[in-house]
Amino acid sequence: MKPTNKCETGWLKRFDSNVARLLTVGNSGRKFPEQRGSELEKFCSENDRLIKLLEKQRNDCMLDMPKQISGVLIYAGKNSLKQFCKPNSKQLTKLLGAAQCANSANNQINNSLFDGLKCVENKVHGVQQCSDDNIVTLMTIIRSVTGNTVDTRKCEKGWQKKQDEDVSKLITVGSSRKFPENRGADVKRFCESMRQLRQHAGKKVLHRID
Repeated sequence: MKPTNKCETGWLKRFDSNVARLLTVGNSGRKFPEQRGSELEKFCSENDRLIKLLEKQRNDCMLDMPKQISGVLIYAGKNSLKQFCKPNSKQLTKLLGAAQCANSANNQINNSLFDGLKCVENKVHGVQQCSDDNIVTLMTIIRSVTGNTVDTRKCEKGWQKKQDEDVSKLITVGSSRKFPENRGADVKRFCESMRQLRQHAGKKVLHRID
């Protein structure tokens, strides 16, 4: 990521902070709106300001893959949070209820978000403002604003055993998987299974072998 001469000193740190603030979920320093009126209007106005700022920094300061990845995050946040800002939205009452849950359970969400969505769901149960309906809507919001980039396997029953098995196969030595002995289809199958295992295990082991 090579900044151009349009980029001010420290732009990347500010970019990261603004992305977190736009997505709102977790330790972003911002809260979801819980009521219609000025609170909601302020939230939507800040969304517009953050999106314009992030798009400018992205276009001025990023190239190639970082620019593409950041574009996905901005797009996910923009399209998810605009649901709060649609006039007379039928979903707004549900969203505001989920917002109360998200704000009240902020610590639980922040501490478990990168452990997986199932962990978040487990943690917010028991928070007073988090009814079953609010949790369903909240999880939809989180999946949407994160662009489904958060691992969904962790905290599911047996996830640790499954992950250990995937990592073992990925390493290959001592596992049920074998190294390829011939060129062509044998190598192709090995590399394809490696890509799938890396995705499932969430590890970047042996990432240079293929």
